[in-house]
Amino acid sequence: MQSQMSGTDETTELKRSYQELLRKYENVVSHSVAGMYRTTLDGKILECNDALAQILGYSSGDEVMRKKALQLYDSKSERERFIADLNKKGKLVNYEIRLQHVNGRQIDALENVHLDRSLDGEITIQGTIIDVSAFRQAEFEQRALMHSYQSLVDHIHDGLLVVQNGKIVFANPAADRLLMVSSIGLQLSELFSKEDAEHISSIADAQENDEVQGPRILHVHEKELTLYTVPFLNDGLPAVQCTLQDHAAQQALLQGQMRVRMVEEVNQVLRDEIDRHRRTQEELSRSRRFARSLIDSSLDMILAADPEGLITECNPAASLRFGWEPEEILGKESAMLYSDLEEYERIQEQLESLGSFAGEVKNIARNGEVFTSFIAASRLFDQDGAVVGSMGVSRDITKLKLDQEALQASEERYRDLFENATDLIQSIDLDGRFEYVNSAWLRTLGYGEEELKELNIVDVLDPEFQTDCIQKFKAGSHATGEGIFSTVFIDKQGQQVLVEGTTNIRYSDGEAVGMRSILRDVTKVQAANRQVQEHEAKWLALFESSDHLFWTVGPDIKITSYNRAYAAMIVRLHGVEPEINKDPTRPRKKFADPAYHDFWAAKYAIAFQGEPTRFQTEVLDHQGQRVCNEIFLSPVFAANGSVKEVFGVGHEITEQKDAEDKVLEQAARLQALFDSSANTMIWTMDKDQRITSCNSYFRTTMITRMDSKENPNNSRQSYLTATGSCSG
Repeated sequence: MQSQMSGTDETTELKRSYQELLRKYENVVSHSVAGMYRTTLDGKILECNDALAQILGYSSGDEVMRKKALQLYDSKSERERFIADLNKKGKLVNYEIRLQHVNGRQIDALENVHLDRSLDGEITIQGTIIDVSAFRQAEFEQRALMHSYQSLVDHIHDGLLVVQNGKIVFANPAADRLLMVSSIGLQLSELFSKEDAEHISSIADAQENDEVQGPRILHVHEKELTLYTVPFLNDGLPAVQCTLQDHAAQQALLQGQMRVRMVEEVNQVLRDEIDRHRRTQEELSRSRRFARSLIDSSLDMILAADPEGLITECNPAASLRFGWEPEEILGKESAMLYSDLEEYERIQEQLESLGSFAGEVKNIARNGEVFTSFIAASRLFDQDGAVVGSMGVSRDITKLKLDQEALQASEERYRDLFENATDLIQSIDLDGRFEYVNSAWLRTLGYGEEELKELNIVDVLDPEFQTDCIQKFKAGSHATGEGIFSTVFIDKQGQQVLVEGTTNIRYSDGEAVGMRSILRDVTKVQAANRQVQEHEAKWLALFESSDHLFWTVGPDIKITSYNRAYAAMIVRLHGVEPEINKDPTRPRKKFADPAYHDFWAAKYAIAFQGEPTRFQTEVLDHQGQRVCNEIFLSPVFAANGSVKEVFGVGHEITEQKDAEDKVLEQAARLQALFDSSANTMIWTMDKDQRITSCNSYFRTTMITRMDSKENPNNSRQSYLTATGSCSG
């Protein structure tokens, strides 16, 4: 039992130790300034810390792990060299490799890497990387500096010696010329006269005391040389740098001293120059990358050609539009991109004479499509002013041209519409100056185009309406939408012109800049309306005040209007008010028995066929009294010739009918009395003594008497003619 507990404790302790070890490992990996990674042999990235991602320009290790290892190398061959060396040696220390930054630049790196075999036999690559690009750049600059320094030392006129423990270990060509011997390896004291031995010994003191000495005059082969000594480190050991100058020419002394100072300053100048050159190269590199980015991301087509017209540059936009891949078109004649070779030659001539060209050209794509471009091209020159080629920036304006043509056609249509419109169309600015009026406006107000330039809206407004119109205009400049505009203009002859229509505010960048109006000349319409209103007023007065019955019905026999007399008659006859019904969905109101309405429907049908009709009606009112009316139905025609309404006129003739009935009744009675007088002759005569009427007894008596006459036929005929109208 105790043994089991002990085993459990050991397991727990091992797990804890493992977790602590894992934490420390992850901490080291995540905080290491060196890039750390683990990959498979086929290039799958299994682990990567953020330091490596930062070296390669990525945002995080996770982003790098989504890449293939091959994508991180400067070239495929670089990756293959690395894998071959690693497989051969199994471990690489301070291995130089060239990687690729995410922005495309090269990275010089050192790797410590080895092949790791897991317990299950899987082989992975584990390693660390440090970026030595800056060190390589510094080495390059140092070599350049040393080269410049060596060149300077080799070509200066002063002799330079490096003396270590009295022995010359370096001499430049000038020193050998002045000493007239190849001095390297010689003792310094061997080169000068014995009288200079004291000075020579002091040089050793300068080395030991680390002090600057001189100038001293020494003698060599009857020549006087000026010697300057400076403490110096040669390969890390104390030495003395000696500078020799020819003392023979006194006039050259000052110049020699200046050269010494120049030698001292040149080193710093060179360093500064190298530093400036390095910064310039970096700026140039950034500028090139920026220019490349601009060219590649431009939506415009950018092409460049050398002096012979061969294409040297083609951006993606040009490649896409022309249908050629860059590798297919580079080195080809730029003339192949023009549909008209004469146009190409004309552009080249202008570039040759003026150095630039801007205008429309006809290009041709790979598939034969011809399209219009606007190009701006210019010659390219080097720093010496020599022509190195030309570059053009162009844009496909085919659709733009079509849109412009469509817009122009649309503008022409609208202008034609405006100029031929009968409405008055005007546009004015905020100061009331006319910007545009159409022909109808000029024709109606009697002005010409030139006169319009001197006119203001106030000049054509009736003074009585000026204040109100201007206030409405100012109020409208702060409003939106359209409104009804109504005012009175004064034409050139001083006559009033009544106008009305729509008006709206014209905006630019959200600010009101003017007003547009489309107006109608309603002068004649207003006059006609007044006449119509006067006529309608008179007709309405007659309609309402007349004792005659007036009403109208539509095609569905619904009452559309009636006057007071008609309403009173309906109430009198049927005890209900008539109803105006103009709703096509609502049925008409029937106020009498079906026979009555059928009678009227038949009469209305005749009128709706276009035939006026006249008839009389006789009905009993709701109190049982007889009511007689004389009716006239007249069709009302629409503009297309169809009957749109029937107008009814009626008047009561009950008293007239009663009188006629009484006359007929009395006449019947008289006729009965007239005919019943058996023994009495009754007759009437006109002023010409012609018998106009007689009773039966008169007729019989007269015929009997005439038959007894001598000429009975004649007399009888004459009598019959005279008494033809007699009753009996």
